[in-house]
Amino acid sequence: MHFGIIEINRDGELATKTGSVSRRGVYLDADEVWRDASSLDVIGLVADTPSTVIHDVVLPAPLKGRNLESALAYELESRLPIPMDQVFWGYRRYGRDNTRFRLFAIRKTVVDALLARVREANLSCDYFVPGQVFNDAEPMSREWLDNERNFSPAERVLRYLPSDPAVKNLSLLREAVIPADIRPVRHRRWKRLYQLLLGLLLVAAFGVLWNRYERFSEDYDTLTERRQQLEHDLEEAAATTRTLVQAKELARKITENKIGSTAVLPLLADLSERLPEYMWLAGYTQSGDMIELTIMSTKDDPDLPRTLSKSTIYQFINQRKTTRPEDQSTTFTVKLRSLLP
Repeated sequence: MHFGIIEINRDGELATKTGSVSRRGVYLDADEVWRDASSLDVIGLVADTPSTVIHDVVLPAPLKGRNLESALAYELESRLPIPMDQVFWGYRRYGRDNTRFRLFAIRKTVVDALLARVREANLSCDYFVPGQVFNDAEPMSREWLDNERNFSPAERVLRYLPSDPAVKNLSLLREAVIPADIRPVRHRRWKRLYQLLLGLLLVAAFGVLWNRYERFSEDYDTLTERRQQLEHDLEEAAATTRTLVQAKELARKITENKIGSTAVLPLLADLSERLPEYMWLAGYTQSGDMIELTIMSTKDDPDLPRTLSKSTIYQFINQRKTTRPEDQSTTFTVKLRSLLP
């Protein structure tokens, strides 16, 4: 990460540093004054602010999100000599310990004065943090503590960065605290670029999805039409199969009853023309000129006697019918008298 640091001491003197940081260490640039803020990943403002409230707290259990902020705000408010709405505040987390925090609070007027100093110097920054936050909370000795306090705010930041290069363990005073005219120009420029790229990406994605949808819709219509045609063909094939099976069964019965095919065939031909598609002949018996038919149907048909009475080769006598309630299929037993010589 390429960083910049703006340091303001208690006398209001301003100094800058730039460099790169990783977990291996901090490497400072020879030129400590940057010409283009967009070349730096992040720019921090640090100062040992007067009347800064610093408190170390240990929570009874780890918390996250709004619960964590609410708990820390409660801990800080009880220790502040002034109302919370008159300060900017934040916290430092110690490494991976999710219960140990250092709270800090600075009067808003003090922060405004520091930001005005940055504005006068024609500089910009992403966040502000008081230098006291980087004092070690548990010094090894009194001598070590005195040396630590002798470090400048920028030096303490540089000593801190290797342990937290991305500054993830600090709740920094940024965005709402830092005015837009002080934030680096790259924020606005990159934001517009990201929005433009996102818009182009959405348009391109919509175009691709729309083309795929149109192709899918066409394929779906074609397959639906094909499926309907196949279902129709299947129904016709099933009807033909039923007709063939019935004809075979009828032929078997005719053979068993030894009925002359010369007298039977005209009658069967007449019946096949008169019966509707949902009916078929399931049985045939003959005694002299009296004929008894068993006709199966997928539904009831009260017009069957009238249909059969129109024939000139047989005379309709009577009928019986049985209907199954579950599927409304009906079995007709019909008696006819043959008019053939």
